[in-house]
Amino acid sequence: LLHIFFAMKDGCHNPNTSKSSANINNDHHCADATTTADISDIESTTKPETGRDFDSVVMEYEKRVEPFTGAFVSPMLEAWNIRRGEQEQNHSKMANAKQEKKNFRKPIPHLLDVGCGTGAVSLYATKELGCHVTAFDISAAMVQRTKSRYYNICDSNAERMASEEEEQIFDCLACNGMKLPQEWTNKFHYAVSNFSIIFFPDPLQGLKEIYRCLIPSSSSIASNDDGIVFSAWGNAEETPAFQIFPDAIRMILPKEIEDKAKPKRIVGSKEMLTSLLQQAGFSNIKVVGPVTKMLIVPSAEAYYDRFALTSPPIKDLITRLEKEDCESLKRLKEKVIELVLERGSGAVGEVGTKERDGVIQMPSSAYFAYGSKL
Repeated sequence: LLHIFFAMKDGCHNPNTSKSSANINNDHHCADATTTADISDIESTTKPETGRDFDSVVMEYEKRVEPFTGAFVSPMLEAWNIRRGEQEQNHSKMANAKQEKKNFRKPIPHLLDVGCGTGAVSLYATKELGCHVTAFDISAAMVQRTKSRYYNICDSNAERMASEEEEQIFDCLACNGMKLPQEWTNKFHYAVSNFSIIFFPDPLQGLKEIYRCLIPSSSSIASNDDGIVFSAWGNAEETPAFQIFPDAIRMILPKEIEDKAKPKRIVGSKEMLTSLLQQAGFSNIKVVGPVTKMLIVPSAEAYYDRFALTSPPIKDLITRLEKEDCESLKRLKEKVIELVLERGSGAVGEVGTKERDGVIQMPSSAYFAYGSKL
């Protein structure tokens, strides 16, 4: 959610955009508040008020953004060594009585997926870690897509469907990430945010809400490393894959960039993330990073489409230019393509690489912030 990043979740509009400025009230899809955003934050995903901005780009987001942001999920969760909440492997050899199966079931860790987007964390946590997952997002369309993907997996997994007849192990709903339900107090062993908290208008308030909803570690069935983990993009130097559009806009449409605009997201650094977790009340704080992944697209044109079709501030700008200034839009696209080819053609070890078949790879780095509730 520079996931800019979301989603991510990293990148992804319109009618309320002023014709005189590309500043957009636009935050990642899990917080419900208003803030001023700079169009240079192309990894942002949706307006905070309702999440409606994301409703029209869900499938493009899943196709073009989640493969990149989702690549950070596994390394982010590996540090926890979450105990699988599954039945013993030999339970299928037991009698079919439901009560006997329950007797052989391990406790199931309960994980909160904060700003779930199209479900990368939820699907990984249920399928790979056997967690009971509760997910939420400010976008109703994202919630619906996450549910659909989960139940599609269930349809091909009769055993899990049978398990869900006994108890619900997955839920997904639309809600405000800065004012979580009171009934969630002391409910979750884990909370995971993949590039979403960083886009909250008030990240500290969101972290305090999550802290309230976590079970204290001393009473948790999970591992000693339970608590919260959230990912945050690094600074501009650490996220070159996200700088093409902002730089092109500065060159072609300088009036669209307001240098004094409020930053759209917090920038990941060990000092910043540690401070936020401390202020929210967390203990055993650890920040890991930078963790670098390569954004891979088949061509410079595909890079343009990735952000043009999934980033609300960019989509807004393009929509407006289509109506008001087609020549500037043409020049902007040409400049984006030029910069992608220029920066994506370096030797290995430089900014990026352009392979012989035209595939472009550009790096971006994130930090993982961990904390426990004692």
